[in-house]
Amino acid sequence: MESAKPAEEQSVWRSIIGPVFEGAWPLDSELQTPRTTFKLVQLLLATGQAFGEAAPVIIPFIRPEDRRARSSIFSISQADTEIFGVSPNHMLNLLSAVAGDAPNRSLYGMNEALKKLQEKAPELTATKAFQKLQVQALPL
Repeated sequence: MESAKPAEEQSVWRSIIGPVFEGAWPLDSELQTPRTTFKLVQLLLATGQAFGEAAPVIIPFIRPEDRRARSSIFSISQADTEIFGVSPNHMLNLLSAVAGDAPNRSLYGMNEALKKLQEKAPELTATKAFQKLQVQALPL
């Protein structure tokens, strides 16, 4: 996905990556572990303009990260701002899936990710999911 040009991202997802993912990934979400979360997040962030199509396929397999890892939130926070605008609701779902029930004030990078999301979709700040993530975010 990372080598695809922005104009080709949806085509690459539809014709190559999506079918391979659905055909090869263990499709039982109960078999997923938090260790696979980082790789799934990386794949999802690499989809670019196909994020809106890829997110509903990949997010069900994401498990909250182990408290000691928490690298996926930081990775999402460092993603290009444009991906936050491709499908803001799916981005909120991704952040929620990775965060899970993390303790309040414990997620490094969450504030930056929420700031980017708010920039692209300010209406999401009124949702319970957004507000929960704000509480889980490590203060700046």
